Amino acid sequence: MLASAMQFIAFMRALLVSLFSSLTISGSATPSITAPESAIPVCVRVTQIGALPLTVEVDGLKVQFTEWMAKDVDASELIGFRVSAPAPVHFVVRSGRETFEGQGNRWVNPHGVVGSTVHPIDSLEVCR
Repeated sequence: MLASAMQFIAFMRALLVSLFSSLTISGSATPSITAPESAIPVCVRVTQIGALPLTVEVDGLKVQFTEWMAKDVDASELIGFRVSAPAPVHFVVRSGRETFEGQGNRWVNPHGVVGSTVHPIDSLEVCR
């Protein structure tokens, strides 16, 4: 019985050596994790807020403003817009003391269309 146990241990040792003899460990024990590269957005500031027709080019993409939405009848306070673009675009809108982000083909002040918390668009960037 002792002989068979010794043979089994010798067999297991030989098996482990043969399995792990080609194992190479190099570098640190901590795996290296590489974050995926995320594209840095390209943004263009819209300088003619309210103008129609208005087309801005963002990183080779033409974005056409098709509509501006006004808070008041005389359109002195613009609170939204609609665009047309062949690919998705993002917006950074500054209104009063707030900054809003949006994407798609339409943006309207999230506070609504009337009231003292609805401020007009002060600046606008279109990003891709």
